[in-house]
This record gives sequence, structure tokens and C-alpha cells, in this order.
Amino acid sequence: MNHIRLFLLGFILVGLSVLVQAQQPDAVLLNQLTEVKITAGKKITITHFDIVINNRAGERFCDVDIPYSKISSVSNIEATIKSLHGAIIKKLNKADIKNRSAISDISLYEDNMVKEFTLKHNVYPYVLSYSYKVQEQQFLFVEYWVPVLERNVPTVNANLSISVPIDYKIKFSNRNFVEFNTDTINSTIILSWKAKYDGVPDMEIFGPDIQTYLPVVKVVPSNFLYKNKGSFDSWELYGNWQAKINNTLQELPANEKLTINSLLAGVTDQQEKIKKLYHYLQDETRYINVSIETGGMIPYPASYVAENKFGDCKALSNYFRAVLDFAGIKSYYSKVYADNVIKPMDKSFPSQQSNHIILCVPTENDTIWLDCTSKGPFNYLGTFTQGRDALVINEFNSHFVQTPALKPNDVKELRKIKIQQLTEKQAQVDFETINKGEKFDQLLQLNKQFRDESQKTIIRNNFVESGFELADYQIQQPHRDSTFIIFNYQTKSNKLFQQYGNELITRTIPFELPRFSKPSERKYPVQIDFPICKTDSQSYIIDSKYKIRSIPEDKIITSEYGLYTFHVQNTNNEVTITKTFLLNSLYVELDKYINLYNFIKKVTDFENSAIIVSQLN
Repeated sequence: MNHIRLFLLGFILVGLSVLVQAQQPDAVLLNQLTEVKITAGKKITITHFDIVINNRAGERFCDVDIPYSKISSVSNIEATIKSLHGAIIKKLNKADIKNRSAISDISLYEDNMVKEFTLKHNVYPYVLSYSYKVQEQQFLFVEYWVPVLERNVPTVNANLSISVPIDYKIKFSNRNFVEFNTDTINSTIILSWKAKYDGVPDMEIFGPDIQTYLPVVKVVPSNFLYKNKGSFDSWELYGNWQAKINNTLQELPANEKLTINSLLAGVTDQQEKIKKLYHYLQDETRYINVSIETGGMIPYPASYVAENKFGDCKALSNYFRAVLDFAGIKSYYSKVYADNVIKPMDKSFPSQQSNHIILCVPTENDTIWLDCTSKGPFNYLGTFTQGRDALVINEFNSHFVQTPALKPNDVKELRKIKIQQLTEKQAQVDFETINKGEKFDQLLQLNKQFRDESQKTIIRNNFVESGFELADYQIQQPHRDSTFIIFNYQTKSNKLFQQYGNELITRTIPFELPRFSKPSERKYPVQIDFPICKTDSQSYIIDSKYKIRSIPEDKIITSEYGLYTFHVQNTNNEVTITKTFLLNSLYVELDKYINLYNFIKKVTDFENSAIIVSQLN
């Protein structure tokens, strides 16, 4: 490792000018070096980091976790604290390296372990340097290289070197790198990448997936061993590998089969059978989160989940597939990338690209999609899994399909608002809302996982409009499979009515609309993965001592991106406003962003200017 240390020290000195010239972030990844070598079917990876810690907040990078499992081992852990000029201040004591289970309270996952240590100094800035070696017998990636600590932490220099035998077939995908080289020495092929990263500014509203802007290198073997032999030469071959493994994990205990038969006694409709069994899954099992994005692809057997009543998405999906199969219902284990932002799978590069498993259940008239980790409605994919690529695992016929995309009616938010004037300034405002889509997902989770004051605090801070004081609220899901949730809340406000002489100005309640930056400030395209659809009915009851003199005019604003309508009616000092807003699911490049911005601005400007003018009788 001495040659590596000398090589890295040069970059530490070169990088000092960067730290002086730029506004200092919490930390800087001054250098990262990753060396991967494939020999005799084993993979050995040596990784080295030099991280400049600029302040106390940057010390979060001084807590180092190195994961490993029964198919990998970690050794040669070394760490030092250095000055910016390379002088050693402190060294890691081997006794300070601890082992712990990745999820210590769940025996199912004791194979997933972490070596951890903390090494800090009390004078800033300083350099944390550490390195370690990982040896793996089985692997799906030769390397998945993202030389970035965090979105807003720059990387001055990063190098990746991969050495493989000349007859070892690999495939790679890369983007946002500075330099790539390949060389052959004797019977070894050496591939090397160089990258840097300046840090991405704060991500903008409805920006694309952040990994689009990061340096990423993915290298996979054409043929691999991960429990069984498999291949990334095609999606079908990769699917065959997963299918063969899953098919050996489907056996259910005898008592579970008796329970299934009892649950389905007298039920003849297939969809009703699936729903009844899904409710059983939800009621009897719990979800434990374990990341699967870059490995850990083998589900625990269906028998284990049946006996222990918990599992991650792989285990629960595999178990429920076995339950359905015993009931004579065919279903398919399906891989998706679940996230706030849709991240399409690269279909040109067969590899492990998912982070979540769901079930696809074809029926005579429809296809049912089930998230086996969810406590939500039957046959409902929320905003995290809707409208994206799913690799349906079917031996000899694995293929991609799109999960159902949410339509405007699936995400519609309806508000019925009653505004009662109490004094010249104060109003009582009652909101009756029906929520679907993202608000439904949020409120359902809030209602199931939070109670009492913590729930009230979250509602006050996140769900009540600015300028309104929460008095009381109620949340109700009509039944467990309803895809909407009722959220009613009672408030007071002194922002709606303003007295000016003998006139009363009443400001209407605007929609909560996306706050897009000016076209001159926008840096990234716009990606809206599902529609935004809102409908309001606002009733303003004005004190009888006032006569309504002016109300807003009706308005329609149309665009290729959406639609806004506003209609007003006055009857006996009660003004009723009915309005709608629709923003389509879309992707807008920067050169067309101004058109979207202008549409939203027109709607926002009108919303903010809509007032009712009354005069004392």
C-alpha cells in the first residue's frame, strides 16, 4: 500500500488550492482510489479515501461503516488523521474497530454485518484517510462505482482500476467520467476511469433523478456465480437465474396450508380470493427494510416467513407468491426501482437495477399489482412504484412491463371550504378534503404510524395552509381498501378579511401550486411523474351588514401542460367559488421550460389577485 499512499499524497497537496479558492463545504472528497482485481473467480477490492473535514458538521464522515456478509470478508482496515500537508496526527487503534449486525435485533439478517469505527480530530481542517480490503466469493457487480459522498460534497479526484483475466468477460456502463483507458498486460486486461465531481446545487422542484448528474461506473460479469450460475448477457437469462432460485424457496409449512384453505372456504371468485389472502398477509406479517440495490438478491424461504411473520420485500413477495400458488393462482415476482422520482431502467445493460420487489398477478380481466410490504389498499401502487419499468420474472420469458401510471382522477384532491366571518378581521375556516395520490400516501402513513401530539404537530406544520391556526382535525379512511382518505380540519385565520374604511377586502384561498424558479435561474429539466389535480369549492359567508360590491371574473387558463378554471357565484351575501387545476405528468427540457413557467405564473398571479370587495350598508 505504500505506493498508493505516495500517489494520494500528491493529490492532497494539489487539491489545497481548490479548498482555498472555493467556499468551503462541510467536507471534500479529496481523493478516492478503488482497485478491483478478479483472480480465480474471486474479487478483491482495495479502496482508499482522503476526506477533508472542514467543520463539525463534516464529522459525519468520520463515522465509517464497512458492510460485509458470509460471502464477503473485510480486512486490512487502516485509518489516520493528517494535516493538510500530510503530517500524521493520529492513527486508528485496531481495538476501536467494532463488529455489529446490520440489523442487530432481527436474527434473519445476522449474516449482514458491519465493521465500524470513528476517528476524529478537534482542530479543523484535517484529513481523514482510510483504506480497507474486501474479498468476495460471489458477486453480481465487478464494481458499482459512485465516487461521491453526498450531493453537495465535491470530489476533487477519483480513480477506478479494474484488472481481469483476458478470458473473463465483462460489460460496463459509465457516465460523467473525465477519462477512460484500457490496456492489456500479459494475460490481464486493465480498465481505468478517472472522475471528479463539483457538487450539485440544491436540487430544484421536480428535478430529474440526481444520479443523472453523478459520475457512475457499473461493471458486471457476463457470467456470474451468486448461489447459482447466472448470466447478464440478456434480461431473459438474468430472469432465468432469479426464477430458478425462487422456485426452490416456495415450500409452505403444513399449518400454513391449513390456514389458507380455511380462509378460502366458500370463496369462489378469484379476485376475492387474492384480496382475502392479501389482507391475511398484511395482518399477519411485518416488513423489515433491507437494501437490495447492489446485492442481497436471495429471498428467505416462504417457510421462514410463514413461521416468523416478518421479512423484507424479497422475502414477503416470495412468501406471498407461494401462498397464491398453493391457492391455484399464478403470480410473478417483479423487480422495480421505487423512489420519489422515476428512474428508468437501462434496458440496454442487463444487470441488477432494482431496489424493490412487488407481485404481478394476471387475472382473466385485469392485472393486479401487489406491494407485499404495504399496509395500504389492495391492488394499489402508490406514487413510489407507479408508472415505471418492472422486470417480471418468469422462467424462460422474463420481460419488462410498465406498472400502471396514476391518472388525474387517481390523484385528485378535493377541498370543500366554508369561510364564516366572525369579526372584521377574523374568520372561521372549515376544510373538508378528500385526498388521493401523494396526499393519500402521506396521510395514510401519518394515520397508521403516528398518534396524539406528534401527529398533530406534523399536521400543523405540513398539512395546514400558511396563515391558518389549527383548532381540530379528523382523519378517516372509509375502509382498508379505499384509495382515498378524508381529512377534515377546522381553523381560524386573520389573513382573509381586511377592513379599509367602509370596505371589506376578502382574499380567496389559493391552491398550493409548485413554486418554480425563474427561467433564468432554472438549471435542470422538469420531471413530473404523475399529474397534479385539484378541485375547490369555497363558500364565503359575508356579514349581512356588508353589501358585496365586486367579485372576481370567471377565468380559464389553458396550456399544453395543463388547465385552470375559476367560476364564481354570489347569492344573498354568500359567494361560492369553484375552481380546478390540472398539471399533466410531463418531462420538460430547459429550452421549453419558459412555457411551463408562464402557465404556472399566470395561474399563481390570478390566484393571488382574486379578491371579494364588500361595502358597509
